Amino acid sequence: MADDNVDLTTIAGVRKYLADTHFSSDTITSLSGGFANFTYRIHPNDPLEGKRSFILKYAAPYVAASGGTMPLATERQNFEVEALRLVLKMHAHDDVVTVPAVHLFDEEAHVIIIEDCGMDTRTLKQLMIDEALPQTVAEEIGAAIGRFLGRIHAWNKEASFELGMFADNEVGKMITALVTYDRLISTLSGKDNIASLVDPVLDIPKGKLDVISKIAETRSYEINSASESFTHGDFWPGNIMVSLRREPEGSTPRLEKLYVLDWELAKAGLQGLDIGQFCAEMRLLQRFYPSRHEEVSTIMRSFLSAYKGPGGSEFDEALARVAVAHVGAHLVAWTPRIGWGGREETRGTVAEGVELLVGGAEGTRAWLEDSLVGNFHLPTDSLQQDVLALTRAIPRSPVPIYHLFEHIRLKDARQVVQLYRRLHNATSDEKNWVKDFSVVTWTVDADVLVNLLGILPRISSLLLFVGPNFAPEHLEEIFDKPRQDLRLLSLRFRPYVNRATYYQFLKGAYFDTTLTALSRWPPYELPALSIVQDPLDPAIANAQHFAQPLVFFRLDPISVLLCSAYVSSLTRLRLRIPSRQISRFITSIPSSVPQLRLLDLSTCNILVSDMEAILIRFHGLQHLILDGCSVARDQSHVGEWINVGKTCATATIRRAKAREKELKTWLERNAAGFLQSDATNMPHGMGRPIERPRRPGRRGLATATISLREAPTASGSDIAPVPAGIVIPKIRVVPSAPTLLSLSTSSSFISDTQHQAIREDFQEGWNEGLAQLAVVKSRLYQSWRNGVRMMRMTADAGGHGLDGLEAIEVESAFHFHHEWDAPVLCLAGPGTSGKHVQGCSHNFAWGVWDDTI
Repeated sequence: MADDNVDLTTIAGVRKYLADTHFSSDTITSLSGGFANFTYRIHPNDPLEGKRSFILKYAAPYVAASGGTMPLATERQNFEVEALRLVLKMHAHDDVVTVPAVHLFDEEAHVIIIEDCGMDTRTLKQLMIDEALPQTVAEEIGAAIGRFLGRIHAWNKEASFELGMFADNEVGKMITALVTYDRLISTLSGKDNIASLVDPVLDIPKGKLDVISKIAETRSYEINSASESFTHGDFWPGNIMVSLRREPEGSTPRLEKLYVLDWELAKAGLQGLDIGQFCAEMRLLQRFYPSRHEEVSTIMRSFLSAYKGPGGSEFDEALARVAVAHVGAHLVAWTPRIGWGGREETRGTVAEGVELLVGGAEGTRAWLEDSLVGNFHLPTDSLQQDVLALTRAIPRSPVPIYHLFEHIRLKDARQVVQLYRRLHNATSDEKNWVKDFSVVTWTVDADVLVNLLGILPRISSLLLFVGPNFAPEHLEEIFDKPRQDLRLLSLRFRPYVNRATYYQFLKGAYFDTTLTALSRWPPYELPALSIVQDPLDPAIANAQHFAQPLVFFRLDPISVLLCSAYVSSLTRLRLRIPSRQISRFITSIPSSVPQLRLLDLSTCNILVSDMEAILIRFHGLQHLILDGCSVARDQSHVGEWINVGKTCATATIRRAKAREKELKTWLERNAAGFLQSDATNMPHGMGRPIERPRRPGRRGLATATISLREAPTASGSDIAPVPAGIVIPKIRVVPSAPTLLSLSTSSSFISDTQHQAIREDFQEGWNEGLAQLAVVKSRLYQSWRNGVRMMRMTADAGGHGLDGLEAIEVESAFHFHHEWDAPVLCLAGPGTSGKHVQGCSHNFAWGVWDDTI
């Protein structure tokens, strides 16, 4: 596509570049806000894969904002493309935070075309400036960004992760050191002659300048020699796009999606710099937009609390020092150059940056606790203990005691009683402090816990261990009143502790009503739901000849819950009910959990045919975990994994056929109504049913209006017969691209030595499936050219006429614009001890549930 005569710095040049391609566009707009690249929003004349707009980025051999005066290697785009693909593979769209997909990379022309985040999105920085966000939304934004960055930084601890080309991003390292640390001293000394910092220059003691000089030297060396951790390299609110949902009109906005952009500086780097840059920009918003101080503080606090360092543990003091020093370095190097505010405000901000730089290097532990990074440099338990100690040592001081209650994890039954006594007569504000609440003991007094949860209205994350002291009535009471702020609900059942017993069975104590109670909740935002029954300990089962106890007597309530309004926004579901055949209860209901991306059915009785039904049912499923299921046991012979790989690739064909059958049934049911309708009322993309012309002459018995046969008996079908003379239009549904990114399954029947052979067979089956998919699309393309109507699925909707379908009007819809890699196949099983594969479902799920079961 490259053409040396095309000037991609202009709209006319971009239009010429795109001519004669699938992205050919008459409507192109230049986007402001870009610094290094020329960026455009293009609107293809013919929609591609259901999308009507994309973003085109052209990387000139210089910084775009410099007008050609500042050279910059075009290879930077290679790092961005690989980073976007890596993040999608490792992280995918399962969480609120994601990255745009790459639709085209023209390395020769230095052009990439990526997913458009939407014209109604804004950068986080601009959003904070434009409007006051509700505290719940601000808290959710901060927590989501913190979790995302924590997972990215933790990749280097996975045995299968390789930095690859990112270890060699020397340009990225050079830029990071140059634009911040290499100009600290010249900025402060007045050498750079920045108007707001001269006449006079800031009065900074020589001792502090010496400390800053040493920091600059040390940090530059560390940046250039970093070789372990994957980092974004330019992690600030201007590179995070926010999509809010504002329906119905006048309601409180809800967070829909966050997109992290501009990965050109992705490299092996220092984790503290990503953290520090984000916090520095948020601090600037606090200083120069004081009316947004509360919302910004909430985002920062949630971000730092949610961030988890390598391996899932809270990160250490050394990392905190790097982060807080980088906040200072950013305030010094960038504030006077960007022009945030007036002269005195700028000088005051730079002076604060000096103190943060020095404090990061020489500050005491107590200083760190009181700094911007005080929310995360200590483990939660340690932070709570330190706050408690301070309240006792200096009871009249303004110690932020909310840290005592933000994250509650009760490991002993007595703690439940103590917490209830403490909060029973507390103020409403104190009760609202509790956000993350976990009870991880099996012997708790259920009555006290019910009372405790009754006075905690603002919980956003709830984990309960449901042991033998619980009756179904307890959970019914807990979930009788809906919780609007809940974002993660995890229930883990074990109807015995040390000794297996049939007591629950004999008294008929089953928890079906818990699911029913949840299904009655209104459509709040619940991204993650986990319902787990622990498998029976084999030692107990063998010693006592004890069968797996039942927690749910019937599985119908699962179907009721999954098609309820409350879980309509669910993206991550873990449903483990040992040895139960659960597949038909989650796949038989059309349009249930339409946004599902992660599904964990480990320990359930799932066959290969069930797995296929799951892939057919859930249109956008990306991660599937089936540890301890029958899938692996059935495929214990290596060669049979070809069938599994092929099933994963061809499920989209069967999904399209099933949707086509549903559409035909719907058309037949409504044929008479369509005939009477005016043409203007016909569904988009479908013409009126055709009336068959009548032949002249007498009618025979086969076409007569009377019958010599007896009247037929009523049948069970609710489909009305097609009126005589009506021909139902033939409509075909074109298969969509595969969405599955990873499949994790395990069995004791599979040895470690078989893993590689199994993956090779799985890949072979996947390739066969893709070839079959290509043949099907080619056949449909020919039918389309011959006049047959074609539609494609744009949403996870089934059995509802044309809902979720879009008429195909352009040839490009029959061609994929990606190379579809086989899903990552992980056979390591649950827990962290196995040899997990880079990008496997387990890695993602651990971050969602914050456990490794």
